[in-house]
Amino acid sequence: MQFQNPPLVELVVELKWAAAEAIASPRGIPQGMPYPEPPNIAHEKFLSDFRQLAAESDWKQSERLMPQGFSLHFQPALRIRSDDPSRSSILLQVGQGVFSANALRPYKNWETFWPIAREGIDLLLKARPESERLQPFFGANVTYIDVFEKDIVGELSEPKFLRDMLGFGLELPPSVKKQVISEDQVEIQFSYKVPLQDELEMRLGVNGNAVWGDKKGILMSTVVSSQRSVLPELKDISAVFEASHLAIRRTFVGLTERVHSKMVPIGEEL
Repeated sequence: MQFQNPPLVELVVELKWAAAEAIASPRGIPQGMPYPEPPNIAHEKFLSDFRQLAAESDWKQSERLMPQGFSLHFQPALRIRSDDPSRSSILLQVGQGVFSANALRPYKNWETFWPIAREGIDLLLKARPESERLQPFFGANVTYIDVFEKDIVGELSEPKFLRDMLGFGLELPPSVKKQVISEDQVEIQFSYKVPLQDELEMRLGVNGNAVWGDKKGILMSTVVSSQRSVLPELKDISAVFEASHLAIRRTFVGLTERVHSKMVPIGEEL
């Protein structure tokens, strides 16, 4: 199922790995969290190789996000875009131990995004140095960011929309309920971490009063991550990302059933 007026503001697929030439993560910093590194020649060559391979595939616009010679582990250092109109709302990002493909507005559907993202992943696999090419990815995430604005929320308060329209069971404890001036004025933030089938995990978070770029409303972030190492092969990466997307699609379509008419359905595939 597709929608003419979806609340989606960003879609990201991301891979993380322990770069062979990287220094070990400092004590106290969890795996996958950013940390600075001294100048790294191997990292600069990786960025150069990725940029060249991308340019050969018509991804010719490049932008450094960090100065040459400086790297922040698990943070993008290079951003790539294409002049091709069919790819204009997609960008690729790479850095020390991280790759992402980002779909920005206007987003059509997963079926048009994923083949282009997969093309970027193929470039990554080819650009990785020999010392890393057989190394699996410890992180593989699909992230959807949705912002429900007034055109979908209408005149409902945050609590009523989340409870009555999306189906989240939200109740204040009796001791708090007795003291609150108005439940409609309660600002809501919560998150779930849910184990899924196929060795996946979902993290779903809601911020009832959020700003995302030019969007303001109820933000819902849905991230599905692999809980196993992912082989550095397109087949295994694709299987994980397709399963992750399917879990998010089922969740979103089910949660938003009562507001489908406001999002204007236009098809059967999301």
